[in-house]
Amino acid sequence: MSAASPAARTVGNMQAAVGRIAARRGSSGRGNAAMGGGGARSPANGATKTGWAAPNAEALHMALELMPNDDGTFDRNEWVAVAYAAKGAALGLGIVAEAGEWFSDFCDRYPRNDTAESRKLWEEQDRPMKGWGGLMAILERVNPAGAAQVKDYVKAATFAGQSAANIAAINANPLSPVTTFDPKKLPPRKWVYGFDYVRGFYSVMVAAGGTGKSALAMLDAVAIASGRELLPGCKPHKPLRVWVHNAEDPYEEQRKRLAAAMAHHGVNWADIEDRIFLSGRDTELVLAQTGSNGPQLVPGAVEGLIGKLRASQIDVLIMDPLGAVHTLPENSNTDMNVLVGGMRKIADQADIALVLVHHTSKAATAMGSEAGAGASRGASALIDGARSVRQLTQMSMKEAYDADIPHEDRRMYIRIDNGKANLAPAGAAKWARLVGVNLGNGDAEYRHGDNVQTMESWTMPTKAQRGALSDADKLAIQTAIKVATQDKRKAHYGADGYVGFLIEEQLGLALGAPKAEERTPDEEADRKKVAAIIAQGIEVGWLVRDKEKCPDGKPRPCIRIGTPFEGADVAKMADVTLPFADD
Repeated sequence: MSAASPAARTVGNMQAAVGRIAARRGSSGRGNAAMGGGGARSPANGATKTGWAAPNAEALHMALELMPNDDGTFDRNEWVAVAYAAKGAALGLGIVAEAGEWFSDFCDRYPRNDTAESRKLWEEQDRPMKGWGGLMAILERVNPAGAAQVKDYVKAATFAGQSAANIAAINANPLSPVTTFDPKKLPPRKWVYGFDYVRGFYSVMVAAGGTGKSALAMLDAVAIASGRELLPGCKPHKPLRVWVHNAEDPYEEQRKRLAAAMAHHGVNWADIEDRIFLSGRDTELVLAQTGSNGPQLVPGAVEGLIGKLRASQIDVLIMDPLGAVHTLPENSNTDMNVLVGGMRKIADQADIALVLVHHTSKAATAMGSEAGAGASRGASALIDGARSVRQLTQMSMKEAYDADIPHEDRRMYIRIDNGKANLAPAGAAKWARLVGVNLGNGDAEYRHGDNVQTMESWTMPTKAQRGALSDADKLAIQTAIKVATQDKRKAHYGADGYVGFLIEEQLGLALGAPKAEERTPDEEADRKKVAAIIAQGIEVGWLVRDKEKCPDGKPRPCIRIGTPFEGADVAKMADVTLPFADD
C-alpha cells in the first residue's frame, strides 16, 4: 500500500541540509521552538492556539519526504490531517512558503493528485490546531522506520546545537589571573540569624514528622522580625522582614503558631511591627515539575517569586515543607539539581536568606542525631548545595536516662545540631523544649480553646547537676553506706551487693531486674539517676571508691563515705561505726 521510502540519510547529510536551508532563510537552521514536539501552543495576546512548531526546517522537510502517499495510504480526512499538521508545524518556524512546496511534493506522490486542490487546502489553513506532534503521530503510524529516522536526526541536531551553545557559553568569559587585593575590603557575609541563615544562600532545616520543625520555623520568624534572641546562640542581626510559607497548613493555623510563639516569649506587636508575612496551603506555590523533556522549573514561577520578594522587601523566606513546593522525584540528583538551581537563583537575585524545611528519611529518623546532615530525605544534591543544615531530633532513650527525663516526656525535648556549616564553624548541639500555649480562644462549643506548640530553650543538665540531691537525701545515703557491710557497698552496678540498692531504698526508687531487657524504661531511668548520684558524690568528695576486703576475704571495688557534705550532721554520723574494718 505504501510507496518505498527515500534512502536513509546520514547525520552528516542531514546537518548539511539544515545548513543549506538556514542559508536560504538567513537563520541558524533552528526554528523558534525548542527541539521536541507537542500538540498545540498558545500564542501571546490571547490569540487562538496553534500547533507546535517543528524542531527545525529540515526535520519538517524529512517528515514530509518520508510520508508515503501512494494510492490507498490515506483517505481524504487523513490527507487533510497531514495538511493541517504540516502547516501548523511550519507556522512557528516562519517557513510556510517553503513547507508548502514540500507539501506539494508529498501530494504529487499520489497518482491522482489535483495540484490546484492541494494548493488550495494548504493556503486555507490559517491557524491549524495540529502541529509537529500530530504530523509525527501520522508518520509513526504509516512509516515507523521513517519516524525513527526523523527522531534520530532531531536528537543529533539537538546535540549539535546544544554543543555549540555550550562551547560558546564556556568561552564567553575568558579566564584571567587573580590580581592583588586587600582582604579587609572584601564585603563580609551577610548573616541574618546567628550562623544559621545567611543572605544570598539557602539553608535547610531537617526533621522527622512531629519533631516541632514548624514550631521552630515560626519561632525563628518571630526572633528575626523582633530582633530578639529567643534561643541562645540564635541572635538576629537586626529586626528584619520575614515571610513564612507553610504549604501543608491553612493560614489560620499559621496565625495560631505565631500567637503562641509571641505569647510564650513575651513578644508584642510593637516588637515585630509589619515585619512578618504568613501564607498557608491556600496560597499555591509550585516551583519545579517534571516536563515533557524532564525536570524543569515551572515557567515564570521562580521569576514571579523573586519579583514578589523584592516588592515586599523580604529579607528571609521560610518554605515549610520543601516537598510541597515541587513535584520532582526527590531521590534523583538530576531532578533535585534543577530545584537547587532555582533555590539558588531565588536567594541570589532576591538577596534573601532562604530556609527550606525538609523531612528526614526513615533510616535517618531511626538513627537520630547520629545521621548528621545526611538525615535529609532523598538525593544528596539538596544538602550538598546548602550553606547550613540544622537537624532536629527528639531526645533519645539514652539522653532521657542521662537527663532524668521520664520516658513518656522525652519527645518534647528537641536536640538541634548544625549538621553542615560551610560558611561558619560548627557549633555544639543546642536543646529546646516543646511547650503548649493556650490561646484563650474558647467559645461556647469549644470551651478550652486551642493549645498550640512553640519552643523554648532548655539546657541539658551537667553530670554534677544530674546527681544533685537535697541535704536530707545526702545524709540518708551517707548514713546507710556507713552502716552497711562491704558486700552491700560494691561499686559494680551488676553485682549482687551493688551500692545503688542502698541509694534506691533511701530515695524510694526502683532499679528493677538485674538484666536490662527485663527492666521498664522508668527502672532504667532510676538506674541512670543512681549512677549519676554516685558519680557526682565521688567527684565532689562525699563518696569515695576504694578496694575493700569483703566478708569472703576477697578485695573488691566498694563505695564508702568521704568528707561529710556541707551541712551534714557530723555528730550524728560519728555515732555510727563500721561493722567490718579494713585490714
